[in-house]
Amino acid sequence: MIYRHIIPSGDLAAEHRRLIKADIDELPSDKPLLVQIKLYKSRRSLEQNSYLHAVPLKLICDETGYEIEDMKAYLMGEAFGWVEYEIMGNTRKKPRLTTSQLNKEQMSWFFEWLEQWAAQTLDLIIPKPNEVIE
Repeated sequence: MIYRHIIPSGDLAAEHRRLIKADIDELPSDKPLLVQIKLYKSRRSLEQNSYLHAVPLKLICDETGYEIEDMKAYLMGEAFGWVEYEIMGNTRKKPRLTTSQLNKEQMSWFFEWLEQWAAQTLDLIIPKPNEVIE
């Protein structure tokens, strides 16, 4: 059983806190529990994800000839780091994060990083969202 609550700021916060306390009181007491409270950060938006696929990744893949999912995994690993793991006796690596794990600020940072990477590595200009480059 997993409870997930986002407590809004403002007038509704007190009511949400009351509901959370009621949920905690109903949890079993015969098993250990993990309770985690952290500041809420909104996940990356669908608009950000659409822009990523339609503009930077498309331009980079058109330039390099690689598939979008392969290039996205490579760029996420380069930007956010790699995790090595072993499977069937072989060492592999994968990006530490996926785009679906990013919040809006991290995705914005990734866009800036991508612009610099593309300019330095491929001599390619990546337009910002809603920017027209002739």
